[in-house]
Formats: sequence, structure tokens, C-alpha cells
Amino acid sequence: MHDALAGRSRVSYEPLTEGQKAELRRQALAYLNGEIDDLEVGVSSRVLTETQGCVRSKYERIICSNEAFVFWSGAEQGG
Repeated sequence: MHDALAGRSRVSYEPLTEGQKAELRRQALAYLNGEIDDLEVGVSSRVLTETQGCVRSKYERIICSNEAFVFWSGAEQGG
């Protein structure tokens, strides 16, 4: 009732389902790949936290991949 009085009609206190998490990962990757202009994360802190985790995971994979490339190619030593 408190949520209704505060104007929060669609608040969910349940954890995200695997399907919801998969959709958020799909949207985050599409955003990072430039396929969509905006992320629709909504107002739920759980959705926002999951989206941040998706973006961080993708970023870490990119950084690790780039560091491995630099290491194995000898690029930091000029070739």
C-alpha cells in the first residue's frame, strides 16, 4: 500500500528471472555494439544493478582481450 500511495505502482520485490537477466544482457550488448541508442532499464534497482553487471562484464572481456593481444603481439615494445 505504501508503494501505491507513493506513486510506485509497478514495483517488484522479486529477484529477476533468468529470462529477464538474459534480455538485459542482450540489450546491454546491443547498446555496447552500437545497435541501439538507449537502454531501457526501468526504475528497479535490481534491473539497474543487473544492467551495470552486464556492461562491466563486457568491458572486462574487452580489456582482457586487448591486454592479451598487446602482450602476445609485442605491441607495447614497438613490434
